[in-house]
Amino acid sequence: PVEEAPPAEETAEEAAAEGEVTSEPEAEEPMQTTLPATHTVAPGENLFRIGLKYGMSWIPLAVYNNIPNANLIYTGQVIRIPGGQAPPTQTAPEGATYTNYVVKPGDTLFRISRAFGVSPEEIVKANGLMNPNLIYAGQVLKIPTS
Repeated sequence: PVEEAPPAEETAEEAAAEGEVTSEPEAEEPMQTTLPATHTVAPGENLFRIGLKYGMSWIPLAVYNNIPNANLIYTGQVIRIPGGQAPPTQTAPEGATYTNYVVKPGDTLFRISRAFGVSPEEIVKANGLMNPNLIYAGQVLKIPTS
């Protein structure tokens, strides 16, 4: 018998057209001022990504934690953060509403912004993205709707 191929991943345009997004107001979160001076490595993370989260290069993380090969970290490993700085957080403007979108393979911030009729800068600001060129499949982005 002939097996049917699994459905292909949808692009941002297709998901927006089919309405496969959720829309809900974002609760305003208080500004975070300090963080514990450690970070537990999650699946798929690397020192570069952890460094981005804390607003620093991966190099001080490797040096501070005596990691000779930055490619050899593992899920569950506790990384000490120099200075224990909090990652930058942003609060949503009063009354702002967002649509949640799950990034699909091949998506770009520009393509997603076009599909939803907003600028890439608005998505960057709404999500506090430090590097707009670094989005990944499975990431949930808040898309401004107001």
